[in-house]
Amino acid sequence: MGYTHYWNQVQEVDSAKFASFTKDAALIIKTADDAGIPIGNSGGQGLPEVTDSVIALNGFAQYGCESFVLELGEAFTVKSDGNWSDWIEGRNLYAETFGVEAEESEVF
Repeated sequence: MGYTHYWNQVQEVDSAKFASFTKDAALIIKTADDAGIPIGNSGGQGLPEVTDSVIALNGFAQYGCESFVLELGEAFTVKSDGNWSDWIEGRNLYAETFGVEAEESEVF
């Protein structure tokens, strides 16, 4: 549903990076809440889940679309159904976070 971006990340997320992700997730959730955008857990119900080992969120109820779930130590997938050139910000964030450039061949 909607317009999304995806890549495969085959490296596991280490605990230091994950701790940074959880802090950022909490800021994103607070910013959304302050703007009146309801955020729920990955199923779009209840509270978003942000712990030392998992980040799981979605829009709340009718605002839900595609779940975001990231677990400590797990490889994960980030994909796109859009054009490679459309998401330069996401590609830059990927490179900054993981220290490698996402390659176009990784998009499917």
